[in-house]
Amino acid sequence: MDEHVHSEFSAIAIDHARSPRNRGFLPVFDGHASISGSCGDSMDMWIRVEDGEIADLRFSTDGCGSSIACGSMATELAKGRSLAGIAIMRPRDVLDRFQGFPHESAHCAELAIDSLKAACQDYFRSIPMGSIARKILVLSGKGGVGKSTVALHLAKRLRAAGSKVGILDADIHSPTLPSLMKIGPVSLQRSGDRLVAHDHEGLRLMSMAFLSPSPDQAVILRGPRKTMLVRQFLREVDWGELDAMVIDTPSGTGDELLTVVKSAGALEGAVVVCTPQEVAISGARRSIAFCREMGVPLLGLVENMSGTRCPRCGHVAGAASVGQELARELDLPFLGSVPTEPEISAPSPTFEADLAAILDPVVARRDPTAA
Repeated sequence: MDEHVHSEFSAIAIDHARSPRNRGFLPVFDGHASISGSCGDSMDMWIRVEDGEIADLRFSTDGCGSSIACGSMATELAKGRSLAGIAIMRPRDVLDRFQGFPHESAHCAELAIDSLKAACQDYFRSIPMGSIARKILVLSGKGGVGKSTVALHLAKRLRAAGSKVGILDADIHSPTLPSLMKIGPVSLQRSGDRLVAHDHEGLRLMSMAFLSPSPDQAVILRGPRKTMLVRQFLREVDWGELDAMVIDTPSGTGDELLTVVKSAGALEGAVVVCTPQEVAISGARRSIAFCREMGVPLLGLVENMSGTRCPRCGHVAGAASVGQELARELDLPFLGSVPTEPEISAPSPTFEADLAAILDPVVARRDPTAA
């Protein structure tokens, strides 16, 4: 705010403009909105909800000091309020707290309240995810260990057991599931303002590959944008009626995985995939530590590429027990090991049978709360 207009603003308003509260990005959130006001200013609002109340929230704006002050005051008023209480908030509530704010800048309070309510609406849109009884993560600490193959086969086994299954390819930069499923270019359908997950042989799939104009085009995005994309895949895609969802996460423990854990609702648990190599085992340790820190139940460890199967006699040579030892050390179920296939592009019936036997104990967990 310029010095010559300070007389029109109360000391409270000036303080909120100069030292805004709750300004910045909220890394873990349940609702987000980006709104443009009548003056051209825009505001982003992020909220985190616990027990029906606003537990935390942040805002950002490209607008003037008035927008900053109103965003600051609106977030202060909203913190700790119930969602029902947010619904009845008015711009006047913000302006009254300032005890002095020029009429020509009152639209900034409208922008702040509109952004806050839109973030709450975004939160309510996510509720359908709560109707999916089984949500299972498949993760690894390192790429190239066959995680997506395991995720796809888990989805197929769930479908074979009679479940209606969706599978989310949450890897924004290197989506691989459409390729593994031999799906070519897809034009996604719409249902109202939502994209509809692609139906392929009884599995509902969403992937960044469907939104990229070319498989050779790099997806260059910073963290916040990736976070919003993953949340949109979970919350703003029409998945239809599902019993189970398998989420194929990118390797590592970065933004996408954290967003899935915080946005997907109650998770049944995670299957961790590794190979016998030291670097993959080290990555698996980090994935397991992440799950325990975030409260995600560990359903078990799969060791892929353990030894090599002879294509003629079926004998497996060079099988390792590194994964089993890791599972024993870290006290989680060892689901089994799968040898390397001579023909990677076309898994043999033996490979598929081995993987099915490994994953069927996970499929058989009818009670998602069971140990």
